[in-house]
Amino acid sequence: METNDEKLIDEVSDELYERIGKAPIFSLPWVSQVVLVVLAAQGYVDNGGFGYFFEGDYPGNPPYSVFANAFRAIGADESAECIELAASLFLFPDPHLNGDARRNYLREHCMIDGRSIFDCPLEKLGDGVIDNSDANYALLAQYIRDHLDEIRRSG
Repeated sequence: METNDEKLIDEVSDELYERIGKAPIFSLPWVSQVVLVVLAAQGYVDNGGFGYFFEGDYPGNPPYSVFANAFRAIGADESAECIELAASLFLFPDPHLNGDARRNYLREHCMIDGRSIFDCPLEKLGDGVIDNSDANYALLAQYIRDHLDEIRRSG
């Protein structure tokens, strides 16, 4: 059974995805980006930890601060901090632009024989976001309620 929060998030995210079509999330105004950025990031982390979140490239290669700022916008400061700390573990500039280097880091620091090491620092930080998943979705739903008119009006 879907909760009211889940219904609201699904309804608004469907509206936003329909509005942008094939355009990137980042083409939306910030108030609407927040919804889709948090939803996408939380989904990646919930499905595969920070290994999954950091292994792929996002359309437009936004800096990880965009994700942290979106979580902070909904009041999920702890999750925002986890993203910032995890991104800082990459010992090279602009990790969002260096997919091969990120994946090498993940292989070298977070895997043994192709299997994840669940107590590596990066994965532990991801666990913090996973642990806050329900709270983050509740905060996202409240953010949507607080900004619903603006989200629906924004182009």
